[in-house]
Amino acid sequence: MRIRLARQEDIPEICHIYELAREHMRAEGNTSQWKKYPNETNATEDLENQALYVVEEKEILGVFSFFIGEEKNYKKIEDGAWRKTEPYGTIHQVASSGEKRGITKSCFSYCLEQIPYLRIDTHENNLSMQAALKSFGFQYCGIIYVEDG
Repeated sequence: MRIRLARQEDIPEICHIYELAREHMRAEGNTSQWKKYPNETNATEDLENQALYVVEEKEILGVFSFFIGEEKNYKKIEDGAWRKTEPYGTIHQVASSGEKRGITKSCFSYCLEQIPYLRIDTHENNLSMQAALKSFGFQYCGIIYVEDG
């Protein structure tokens, strides 16, 4: 699998993958995450900030947002603490078409090659992402709240 920065012409396929991810979450009982987010506007903003990536082989199989720098939603953490205070990379909006296994591992590995300390969050009901995070070696640090509560 190859990872590259997304391009404007990728946006329709990226939005389709977001929708497939929503359907997968609903099928697993996670009905409260990603109701309207991420969407085309979010993808375009990430694209403009050079923070939108695709995982591909012959076609786009997955998408994620990644940037190095402070994530405003991570300033406050409850019932725990971040493991380190050094600069970090933030991963958001990981989604897969479901066509191939290993998308999250490829995403996480790519990001770890860019910076040795990563942070990521997921919804309390997103059990499949929690399992992927644990499998890769991420550790639970506490509770954060995003802008929509």
